[in-house]
Amino acid sequence: AYSSDEKDIKNGLKYIEKSDMLPLNFQFGTQYSLLSNSLILLFDINKYIDNPINIQTGIEYNYKILSLRGGYSTFNDIDKGFSFGIGVKYKNFNMDYALKPAGIFGYNHIITLTFKTLNDESK
Repeated sequence: AYSSDEKDIKNGLKYIEKSDMLPLNFQFGTQYSLLSNSLILLFDINKYIDNPINIQTGIEYNYKILSLRGGYSTFNDIDKGFSFGIGVKYKNFNMDYALKPAGIFGYNHIITLTFKTLNDESK
């Protein structure tokens, strides 16, 4: 799968008499599935008009109800580095944990709990 996106192309923001341009952003991403969707490879390029190109890569391995994830980002000094995660899916419940770089602050621990209330045909 491939996707591309261009953000904030228009006139920017205006408040009374003052206007400012929004940071123009170009983005392209792709994902590739292997082993009957058990292994997913991801790649993303992001370019803000006034910053260098940022590259983000990731990998996810799914086995039964368990998902293991890893990635690397060059986004900026705070988000730059390796990230790791684990997820568990059981019926309508998902629980995810991620360890993400936070620059001089070390790492962020992120926990997400999801409950699906509608039948989701995509799996």
